[in-house]
Amino acid sequence: MKKFLSGSLILILGTLLMSALNYVYNLFINRALTPADFATYTALLGAVAILNVPVGTVQTVAARYSADYQAEGSHPHLKALLSTLTRRLAPIGLLIFALFLLFPHAIGAFFNAADDPALKGAVVVIGSMFLYQLLVPINRGILQGRQQFAGLSFNMVADSFARILFGLVLLVPLTGLGINQAIAGVLGHTLKISHPGTVAAALGAIVAGTLVAYLLSFWPLRDLARAKFEAVKLDGAAIIKYAWPTMVMFIFMSLLMNVDIILVKKFSMMGTGLTPDNAGEYATLSTLAKLVFYVTGPVVTVMFPMIAERLKQGVKHYKLLLTTLVAVMLSSVVILGIFAAAPAAIVGLLTPDYVHVSQYLVPMTVIFLVYGLVNVMTNYFLALKDYSFLIPLGVMSVMEIVLITLFHGSLVQVIQMVIVTQTTLLMLQIFIYLIGKREQLSLLMKTSYGDTID
Repeated sequence: MKKFLSGSLILILGTLLMSALNYVYNLFINRALTPADFATYTALLGAVAILNVPVGTVQTVAARYSADYQAEGSHPHLKALLSTLTRRLAPIGLLIFALFLLFPHAIGAFFNAADDPALKGAVVVIGSMFLYQLLVPINRGILQGRQQFAGLSFNMVADSFARILFGLVLLVPLTGLGINQAIAGVLGHTLKISHPGTVAAALGAIVAGTLVAYLLSFWPLRDLARAKFEAVKLDGAAIIKYAWPTMVMFIFMSLLMNVDIILVKKFSMMGTGLTPDNAGEYATLSTLAKLVFYVTGPVVTVMFPMIAERLKQGVKHYKLLLTTLVAVMLSSVVILGIFAAAPAAIVGLLTPDYVHVSQYLVPMTVIFLVYGLVNVMTNYFLALKDYSFLIPLGVMSVMEIVLITLFHGSLVQVIQMVIVTQTTLLMLQIFIYLIGKREQLSLLMKTSYGDTID
């Protein structure tokens, strides 16, 4: 368990540092760009968000199979996995980039980006990110599967740190000022960068940062490059078979995390109980409560390859599952306690505009406490290649939409529907787990109470 605890701590610290650096960059961009440019910047970033599900799928598949090969000590298979996935996915990224290069105005209009002279350049810049956006999760997945958590954590932080550096390099010259004057002006709300290339520069920093992270990810994998070449055949059919349910899982989990915000926004515009202000309040509370997921998510990232490794080696893994559940629960309860002690102060740190709804922060946090436990069970089943969890996951994802559609008279009612849905899902997942362990449980009961029964 020492490696589990140390790996979890390393990834949690890395994730928090990455989030802090991303916040700094987003704050700088928000203050540096004009409202119109920031709207275009945000809209074009939506193009990258489309790949969240495929990216998660690729990393999980790479992590799952690299965990198997690592358990076998097979460097040739690991090397083949890296090269095969790269060869298969690189052409897809090239094709997407070609579309951005050939149809910049149509793509910009699709993402509601303003049709200005600088649009073409900005679209091409963000399109270039697709050249390696599907390649980054391959390397990170293999780092995860090999349990190289320090290398994975460093890579994520390097990505965020590099975008800040490139942001300064690309944006400061557009101001015509020195770096100290430009930073002071932007952060002091006295300077907005009005230049045709501002949006492209802001997006270019993200593209460059991710490219740096991709190149750096090869360093902890350098032993694979040095490994002696051996012709090995990967089971491509099995990998594809695993990829499909993994993608479905990511779609349903994304729905569970985000559909409530989308529906609250939708119903707030229809005057059916919720107001436009409620949509902003709900989104703010959800943003704060997601801290629970950002802290507990890395714990699950560590658990996943360890479960796969134990399965491959024929070692029991229920203790690791239990340890993960306890770690996620305790971490969530600590954050919940902090939020409960001073909800108004916590909300005020993000924005003073919504302090009046701070009493809903604790129940909103409960949502992500339960979601964190659901995430543990989902990844546990996925590591075992047991897809029975997909049925209740899909049903409850749809049920959440149905319940919020029927009951959305207030923020409290929406929060209640989400808690009911996700708690039910968690209970169903635990039930599936216990059903799968019924023989072991029966044997345990006979061993414990056999003398009394007889």
